[in-house]
Amino acid sequence: MAHRRKYQRDDEPKPCHTYCIMVHEAQLQARRQLMDVVRRWQTSGRPVNELLRLMLDERLNYDPRQD
Repeated sequence: MAHRRKYQRDDEPKPCHTYCIMVHEAQLQARRQLMDVVRRWQTSGRPVNELLRLMLDERLNYDPRQD
């Protein structure tokens, strides 16, 4: 019995490849948004370590059941 290829065309994107690209794009977008927040925080004259502390506090107090 010959092995049948799941994808007939080589130019068809594979689902896992498409998912990886989507995840990578989401990570890049999140990084750009974070850097924008950091830049705005710095221009306000407040120290970045204060922002990081607030972000950590928020993350440590995060409860997924509240979503």
